[in-house]
Amino acid sequence: MSQDDRTPPSPDPAAEDDLSPVLPCLTSRQSSTRKTKEARNALANHPLTREYLDAGLRLMAGQFRPETRQADEDDDEWSKQSAFFDWLSAQKVIDEVSRGGKLRGNQGTFEDRWPYKDYYIQDLLSYALWVRHWAQHAAVAEEFAGPLTTGADFVQAVHEASYWSCRAQLSSTSSRVWLIASAVCERYPALKTAMGKVHRQLNGSWAPVYQAAIAGRGLQLRPGITIDHIAEILSALSIGISLRIATDDDADLIDDERQQSLLGTAALAVLASCIDTGDGRSLEEVIREIVGQHPPQAANGQARLNRA
Repeated sequence: MSQDDRTPPSPDPAAEDDLSPVLPCLTSRQSSTRKTKEARNALANHPLTREYLDAGLRLMAGQFRPETRQADEDDDEWSKQSAFFDWLSAQKVIDEVSRGGKLRGNQGTFEDRWPYKDYYIQDLLSYALWVRHWAQHAAVAEEFAGPLTTGADFVQAVHEASYWSCRAQLSSTSSRVWLIASAVCERYPALKTAMGKVHRQLNGSWAPVYQAAIAGRGLQLRPGITIDHIAEILSALSIGISLRIATDDDADLIDDERQQSLLGTAALAVLASCIDTGDGRSLEEVIREIVGQHPPQAANGQARLNRA
């Protein structure tokens, strides 16, 4: 056992800082090296454990940046093209702790926590998805609550809030980890649970903002549409449009100079269709009028009249 691993664990953490619900492998009786729940939870909240996980996040963030290393002449084609899992070797994580952390790690303390690489990958992804790592996204909602509710230019506030929401998605390591976790969460149910918590947390940040903006401007939603619907729709649009921006340099979907994005246009379209203009009609009724169709019941009744 190293000197750093003998560092006393932190006192019982506050609920929002407790990592024991976040790390499924390290705290599971089946995969942990500790026999009791108390010992497993204490190991989860040990300072060196967080150092190892933060080191993994830094390595992961480096992989998401553009490649700057020149390929060595001795690199084979596989090495030149491979960009992903080699950075998750135990030694690279241990070395990163030494470079950027306050403690020192070694092979023994690392494998004492994660005897198999797969365990570390699962816990690292869960840690990256921890709700505490999404503060930047929640901060956008807090910043634009006022402009959306009482600002002089509501349309501009929607555009700016949408722009910065996209920027938060694009600059966040956790947002990119989300994509990896989405691909493997069927294999790792704990990741799906973590993703659900994050999604509800982010929607919980935005839903009150939408509610205040609509009520504060004397508006109401169409029958059958709720604030939760608005939050889910805009969340899905934010993730999807940000993904398009991140993966297609030729996609003209965001304008940094004007601080606008396609997400702002989409948000305005959602509001235009879902806000009741005073006619009291549902969204379905409005669309049927636009395309010149009658509701099924009315159409059937009219057919019967014609036959008579």
